[in-house]
Amino acid sequence: APLGLGLGLGLGLGFRRISPHAATIMDSSDEDEIEYEEEAFEVLGRTLRVMTVAPLPLSVLATLTKEDSEISGQRVWAGSLLLAHFLGRERRGELAGAARLLELGCGSGIAGMALAASLEGALEVFMTDGDPKAIELLADNVALNDLGDEAAAGGSAQVAELFWGDDASMAAFEASRGGDGDAGFPLVVAGDVLYKRGLIEPLLTTVRRFLAPGGTFYLCHIPRFDVYHDVVAAALADKGWAVREVLEPEDVIARHAVPESWDEDTMSDLRRAKIYVLQAEPATGEA
Repeated sequence: APLGLGLGLGLGLGFRRISPHAATIMDSSDEDEIEYEEEAFEVLGRTLRVMTVAPLPLSVLATLTKEDSEISGQRVWAGSLLLAHFLGRERRGELAGAARLLELGCGSGIAGMALAASLEGALEVFMTDGDPKAIELLADNVALNDLGDEAAAGGSAQVAELFWGDDASMAAFEASRGGDGDAGFPLVVAGDVLYKRGLIEPLLTTVRRFLAPGGTFYLCHIPRFDVYHDVVAAALADKGWAVREVLEPEDVIARHAVPESWDEDTMSDLRRAKIYVLQAEPATGEA
């Protein structure tokens, strides 16, 4: 997520590990150190290894709460898993045809990495987040799964910092892309990123900036706190977005079974999701 997420939410999401704890690293910049551990997640027929925040002791939670620090970008969230599952199973041709995809608020990177690995070089994924610490972990996760520029496992994943709605950050991201900076992305995706109502407007502003004319924005939303589906739907209508589809998780899962390693806590979270498919206006003169 771009700014982080409240500490009480999701730390007990209940994802079942499919490999044992493999590594722990320490962030020595904090007086109360935060531990990170390697977990494995099965997505689109592949097992991805991800460094995430380990369960936190109460003393660390208290310190982070006092300092208004947040760690959402350093966890794996159910909406990102569902988004990757849906796109990789049902929109594979669209992904390959687009060739380039921008993920906003990617956090640990599970969705973008899964898509890049699954498309095996046919899709270049630009993975972005506004949390500098999440970006550090994201770069580690991309390397951990051999998905960089010279990826041994196929696929291509680029990592960049992008703070939603911030002109300087958006301009820096455009500049980092060199000659492609002015070209929009045919596909933009975001999974499980709206946990505060104040995030909706900067997210949509950023999507407008980077989505190519006629492009598609996939938003997988699970209600968090008071950001209910009707709140999201009203905001989309207010901003003039054309909603092409709204997909229910039960329908997606019925067509494409999810991995058995996704436990009941995860599935319970997924059942509250919706996937919004939004269409940008075509360029002037196009049909």
